Amino acid sequence: MLLHNKVILVTGAGSGIGRGTSKVLAREGAILFLTDINSDSLQETIKLIDSNEKIESLVVDVSKENDLKLMMETIVLKFGRIDGAFNNAGISGPSSEFKDYDDLEFDKIIQTDLKSVWTSMKLQINQMLKQETKGAIINTASIGGLVGKPGISAYIAAKHGVVGLTKTASLEYGKKGIRINAVCPGIIRTEMLDQLIKSGTMGTEEEWAHLQPIGRLGTTEEIGEFVAWALSDKASLLHGQAIALDGGFTSS
Repeated sequence: MLLHNKVILVTGAGSGIGRGTSKVLAREGAILFLTDINSDSLQETIKLIDSNEKIESLVVDVSKENDLKLMMETIVLKFGRIDGAFNNAGISGPSSEFKDYDDLEFDKIIQTDLKSVWTSMKLQINQMLKQETKGAIINTASIGGLVGKPGISAYIAAKHGVVGLTKTASLEYGKKGIRINAVCPGIIRTEMLDQLIKSGTMGTEEEWAHLQPIGRLGTTEEIGEFVAWALSDKASLLHGQAIALDGGFTSS
């Protein structure tokens, strides 16, 4: 098992990539500390994982600094350490032309998708520096952190910011034993995407799949497979990278 007995934090574990990744991490032997803003969704994720696995959970709104502080205080209180963190929670926000984008919506997305990662990383790094075994951090960016896309300027700005934070922090703490990287998912089948497809207003599944050169959508478990490896000791030379898991999207 890649993560046998390692204490791993996952934010946004209640759905999508967070849920799929949590299932993979559990299979790889991790002791999980799962968080989400939605209590019902969080409990559903836990039910989908073998009940014999070691799992603790907490309802957390990552846009609130006090929630993030409580999150870290709780994980240290329960386990005495944190071996890995998957800072995954985020929102997409509305779509609007740049000149018309609402200021409040922009601030909300930056707070949730970018500042929460910054705050979480600070708390995680401070704890890891106190530990003999240090740890690893993976941040969820997006292909939107590597390229632009019209209509979602706030999301694109936030995800580019996540990549920047990842690279900078990795340079500061790599020599101190903390590995920090980002994953940049492409078009992944999630509950959110399924809802968009079912609405009939945002394209068909075939149209979404056609955007990726491999001709299909990615799965949340495929993202989870990478995250599990990247958090493990097997990825000891992986530092400061923003890895695109996008079926070739950013290569085309």
